[in-house]
Amino acid sequence: MKPLFSRLNTAGRRFYFLCYTLLFLLLSAVVFLPFVQNGKSLIWKPDGLTQHFNSLIYFRSWILSILRTLIAEHRLSIPLWDSAIGYGSDILTTLHYYVIGDPLNLLALLAPVRFLEGMYGFLAVLRLYLAGIAFSCYCFRMKREGMAALVGSLIYVFSGYGIVLSPIHPYFINPMIYLPLLLIGVERVLHKEKGHLLIAMAALSSLSNFYFFYMLVILTVIYFIIRFCTMKHLNWKKDLGNCLGRTLFFSLTGTAISAVILLPVLLQFFSDARSDTSLTYSPIYGWDYYDQLFDQFISLSFSSYWTYLCFAAPALLCVFLLFLKRKRFLSLKIGFLVLTALLLIPAAGSFLNGFSYAANRWDFGYSFLIAFITAFLWPELFSLSSKEKCLLFLLFLLYGTLLFLLPVSGSDHAFFSLFLVLLTLFFLTDLLPHVRKYPHGAQSCLLLLISINICANSIFYYQNNMENHLSRFVDKGDGISSLTHSASGMVNLFLTDPDEFCRYAQDVVPVRNDTLIEKANSIHYYWSLSNGAITQFFNELAMPFEERSFKYDNLDNRAQLHALAGVRWYVQYDPNKYLPYPFEDLRLFDYQEDLYYVSETKDYLPFGYTTANLISLDTYKNLSYLQRQQALLQGVVCDSLPAGTPAAQLTFEEQSAPLAISCSSDIWEQDGIYYAMTDGAELTLTFESIPESETYLLLSGMEARSLSEWEIYTQEPTAQFFEEERSALNTYEQRQKKSDHFYAPDIARFPVTCTSEVLKTTFCYYNSLTESSYDRSDFLLNMGYSQEGQHTITITLPYRGIYTFQDISIISLPLEHLSDQISVLSQEHLENVTFTDNQITGTITVSDPKYLCLSIPYSKGWTALTDGQPVPVHQANTMYMAIPVEAGSHTIELRYTTPGLIPGLLVTVLGLVVWLLYFLLKPKSALMKEKRNSPPN
Repeated sequence: MKPLFSRLNTAGRRFYFLCYTLLFLLLSAVVFLPFVQNGKSLIWKPDGLTQHFNSLIYFRSWILSILRTLIAEHRLSIPLWDSAIGYGSDILTTLHYYVIGDPLNLLALLAPVRFLEGMYGFLAVLRLYLAGIAFSCYCFRMKREGMAALVGSLIYVFSGYGIVLSPIHPYFINPMIYLPLLLIGVERVLHKEKGHLLIAMAALSSLSNFYFFYMLVILTVIYFIIRFCTMKHLNWKKDLGNCLGRTLFFSLTGTAISAVILLPVLLQFFSDARSDTSLTYSPIYGWDYYDQLFDQFISLSFSSYWTYLCFAAPALLCVFLLFLKRKRFLSLKIGFLVLTALLLIPAAGSFLNGFSYAANRWDFGYSFLIAFITAFLWPELFSLSSKEKCLLFLLFLLYGTLLFLLPVSGSDHAFFSLFLVLLTLFFLTDLLPHVRKYPHGAQSCLLLLISINICANSIFYYQNNMENHLSRFVDKGDGISSLTHSASGMVNLFLTDPDEFCRYAQDVVPVRNDTLIEKANSIHYYWSLSNGAITQFFNELAMPFEERSFKYDNLDNRAQLHALAGVRWYVQYDPNKYLPYPFEDLRLFDYQEDLYYVSETKDYLPFGYTTANLISLDTYKNLSYLQRQQALLQGVVCDSLPAGTPAAQLTFEEQSAPLAISCSSDIWEQDGIYYAMTDGAELTLTFESIPESETYLLLSGMEARSLSEWEIYTQEPTAQFFEEERSALNTYEQRQKKSDHFYAPDIARFPVTCTSEVLKTTFCYYNSLTESSYDRSDFLLNMGYSQEGQHTITITLPYRGIYTFQDISIISLPLEHLSDQISVLSQEHLENVTFTDNQITGTITVSDPKYLCLSIPYSKGWTALTDGQPVPVHQANTMYMAIPVEAGSHTIELRYTTPGLIPGLLVTVLGLVVWLLYFLLKPKSALMKEKRNSPPN
């Protein structure tokens, strides 16, 4: 090791990058070795398979189709909408978050489909490598070369953020690449140099991912303020105006260049259901979070707030040393205090997460700061004074004591890393004087220690999480088959008319978004940006979500909603499970050695059906949840009605059933409040529903709060049941339960299971709005169709705690008129329907003026033509759309353009023109004059 790395401080940068590349490859081999040993790919099942890898396959096909059309037909045709994305969605705004805009994903074009799994893993590692290159360039800019830059780069790349998130969310590593380059651009502006780099990086980072671009902007602003305020200025006000003006000009120019993608994505984001949710969070994190920070600074473990730190041993000593250096390194001290404060406040986590739930996904910026502190103070480690050595040792003892005493901190990994810190300190204080003749050798020894520390971090993390963590990755070689070996892949086996637009539903969805690459039409969706109209539709009908409002699998098996969405088939994996009404004729299909049970119904609406019965929004909103659902099959709810439209004639058939509520022995009921004293306590509802109907359970005004075991023992009314258990506790056990209560995090998510005589279903209630939550206290659950009627429903409360309901009711919904309602709406429907890129066409003949209702989600990107003449597109039935048609025969044409795409393209062209003018017109002499007049840093 010594002969190679001893030349780092004297050799050129080519040699530096050679050393960095060799070390990166060696350390990467160790970090990712558990995947190789266990036969795993770098595709994470929950999000990696269903979103990242899935979208990469689609992106490759999408780009190639554009190129083929351009080459073969000599025309540019960019598909912008796809019916296979959920109920139908915009390609650009849905997939931008994952693949579109990131130039590295273009490398997927070089790999055949069968090698895309390997390309996906290669790109994950490549991003880490490029992050180190970018950090090295920043170090060079800041006059830190050789070993200092190398050490900082390795600590940055193989921080906890890099180790944990590179295989889980590969594109989360992109901001690690962009941040150092953005800051170099800022440095160039502060020193009166050209702004081309800042323009380019602003454009690239905003093109790549709007979510991380937002974080990068905030971190860059913090950096600019600290750097400018700690620099010397001959004329402070003049320099501020000059630097701030140029920084804004270059940054806005770069952002404008990205507008062709950024503007449509922002428009979609602000229409997304999550963007207008008022989140709730505590002013401080739980005490366990602060305890864990001491542990997480030098070790790696799961973090519920995405706080992944874990820095190699010298980083901790360099942070200590930073504050021992009086009147030096002011900007680094301020930066450390500011970013550490942001880690400590939930409001800061929410702010940096786009005013969403508190999450520290921005801690790539914190990793950058700690790595640069290490790189900048690296030479100082080898010239410590006696006083500094003593103080470093005292700070080390204090840190170790805190790790030992704090109840949540002090993992085996943390104490091992602490031992490496001690070893580093021992080397710097006792061994270094004996090797001063070989300074490069001493630095190489510490580099070896850092490498061992990085390897240990990875080994500890995967050993502690081996079973739970690695089991969630796709087996090597199974990436593509995991997506195609699913229900969407076998759709063609039962698709009787390929030209007819119909959807299928499933009892369970093992692989979400599998329809994307199979081009199948279903009703499940799991992408970060969703159509707000769909979530609004679900909320208006009190539809239960098992998890997130942008992650939905079904329509609660409601027959009327299935019909409205054009669901013709129902796919089951177990023929003994509940089959929703009105599906029948169960058929068995053998697809890729798996058995699928497919049922069909004739009671579904065509893609385009017509009605003359118009329902006003005011009328619709004044209905109950189930009345709204029934109204959807008796007309169309339209956002604007022609003047003089008669009131819609609606009939409702639901019937409420009297019920009795009994509690299990571990529930105490008092004044309508249910105190669950154990997890899994049950409420049993007894009633008589009418035959041949769907039975609905309506929970209105639900509230829930968890209780710790200590609260159960000590608070009334539950304490009376635990007097004997409480008195049997000794002093130590009482202190332990108090401590558990103090450090136990508040439960926000309550998965409530409801079981009827025909099915079991689960929904989630959130008592505070967090990562995946939605603001809802009313839940209407379809407990199944029964010809004989149902009698009991059991509600299982997940945790011990306090549960209240404003009302619990049972409602029966007869479905005897379902077929007649569908027949009336289907009499005059859109025929000869064809789907092409961004266009849907069909023909229709109607006897009277009606509204043509279409079973695709409403979007402002759609325009409609009837016989070549524009007609308005209305938001209909909340999530769908409709257009007016006059009596007679017509040709209908629907065209789609991503909202904001054309204005965004114009802004992009304007940004490129401005950049070109700046490049051509800015005199070099003016820049040199400004630079000569600026004071030294």
